[in-house]
Order: sequence, then structure tokens, then C-alpha cells
Amino acid sequence: MSVVPTDKTLREIPAAVFEAISHHVQGSSWGKSAELAGIDLRTLKKYRELPECIKFHNDQGRESAIVGRNVAFTAFPKVMSRLVKTALDNSERAYARNDASKTIINYVLEKEKMEMYGSKMMDLESKVAALEGSKIVVDI
Repeated sequence: MSVVPTDKTLREIPAAVFEAISHHVQGSSWGKSAELAGIDLRTLKKYRELPECIKFHNDQGRESAIVGRNVAFTAFPKVMSRLVKTALDNSERAYARNDASKTIINYVLEKEKMEMYGSKMMDLESKVAALEGSKIVVDI
């Protein structure tokens, strides 16, 4: 169901609706988000389908993903060191060593695959650019 907002509706979106949307982006259910923001769920449902609120939800989601990636990238060296230590430590249980080894191997294989896809993408981009520029492309 598409709701077409009026200018009056957009001006009257309560701040608590945006707060509830932020809670939802962080993983709370719509009901819990409304509760945390101190508004009724019916009020949140009334506003959450408005384009302004959808855009806010999407923007908050993108920002949250960026923050999450930054946290993961910052911790990555320590995580990999721990995995290697676990995989090589004979005092660890066998299942822990095996899981750590499997995780490391999967990471290396995925990284190689992504590098291969990246080089193929660059080749395709250069071929497209050449075709768009009326250059002859020879594929051997």
C-alpha cells in the first residue's frame, strides 16, 4: 500500500517516529522500536511507509553498515591471528582447530576468487570502453 504524503504530513512527522526507525535499523522489531521511542505502534505504522521515513530508514541502514564494516576491518588482524593460533595450538580441542583451519582456508579461497572476479571485471570494462569508443577489440 503506497501512501502519498501531503506537505502538512511531512512537516508533522514526530521526532519519535525517526527515533523508532533508528531503533528498527539497529535490529529491534517495529513494536519494540515504537516502545523504545515512547510512541504507539499504530502511530509508527502510520508514518513508516512515507517516502521521507523510508529514505531515512535506508540512509540509517547504509550508515550502520559502514560503521559495522569499519569495526570488522579494525578487528580483522586480531581475529586472523587468533584463528591461526587456534588452528596451530595442539592444546585446543580438535573441533576448534578444524573450524579455525576451515575458516582460514575459506577466507583465502574467497579472497582469491574475488581477486579473479576483479581482474575479469576490469577486462570487461576495458572491452566495453573500447566498444563504446569504436575501437576494435580482439578476444583471444
